[in-house]
Amino acid sequence: MYNTLLSSAISSVVLCGSALADSPTSARPPPPPPTGPSQMLRLTLSVKAGPDTRTHELAISDLGCGTISDKAATYEDQIRICSRPAAGGLLLEADWMTRAGPAEYHTRSELLLARAGGTTEIGRAGGLRLAVTVR
Repeated sequence: MYNTLLSSAISSVVLCGSALADSPTSARPPPPPPTGPSQMLRLTLSVKAGPDTRTHELAISDLGCGTISDKAATYEDQIRICSRPAAGGLLLEADWMTRAGPAEYHTRSELLLARAGGTTEIGRAGGLRLAVTVR
């Protein structure tokens, strides 16, 4: 009887062990769904390259993405911004590349800004910069 009980316990652990290891309680819970309807954002994006400043405007939802592509003989700007609501305002993901003459700069960043009037500037110190403002 003792051997039967012991073999039952061992076979239960062997058969169910992997299922218990993959239980959903060990997984990260999904992020909470956004509350309320999406809102439109108006963004001002300024690329600063030395004495020159090129300003772009973009309208996206607070759960969306937008892109800008501007190219001329002396410069090129490619900017992609995605937004999602966050506890402190908006989390903006910026992926941008700019070329001014022979200089080229590319970076990806996450920015936490206030929903209205938030502003920041990213890029190389003393070099090519991107200013982002939520209006």
